[in-house]
Amino acid sequence: MRISRVRRAAGLGLAAGLVLTLSACTEPPDAAVRMDGSTVEVIHTDCGSARPAVRQVRVVEVDPDETVIDENKLPVRWQVTFEPPSAATTFRIGEEQPGGHVDVALAGPLDPDVEFAVFLLEVKGWQDYQVFRTRDLTDGRVKFQDVVMSPEKFAERWPCH
Repeated sequence: MRISRVRRAAGLGLAAGLVLTLSACTEPPDAAVRMDGSTVEVIHTDCGSARPAVRQVRVVEVDPDETVIDENKLPVRWQVTFEPPSAATTFRIGEEQPGGHVDVALAGPLDPDVEFAVFLLEVKGWQDYQVFRTRDLTDGRVKFQDVVMSPEKFAERWPCH
């Protein structure tokens, strides 16, 4: 499944959300996902001092029968909001985040056979995302730019690690 990234203007706000449609990717997602032990870790992969701060991280369960992912209509499995926004590079799903307020607590482990999408809402009003299944992240594998890869390949492809 390929999902193209859609950006919305900051004026639309949090409630407006983001709708992603299934199609060929025109721009790869700016988020990566990997396992750190039994915890899913999200990496904000925008590089350098220009990396925008993150206002919210949200994990939703994806409906495999839908051709459109509307993150505001899907079950939220975990959500944290930052005020002020966070400049962190990594976020650990289900854990307290420095400077963050957990809006939706993770009720239990993410089902390895279910597809999830993680969204990073940035201060500039854009959202970065990555779609993943935890079963694909074994043995240190990373999901980055819609591709599951080894940690070594991720280090090659992400220039600002």
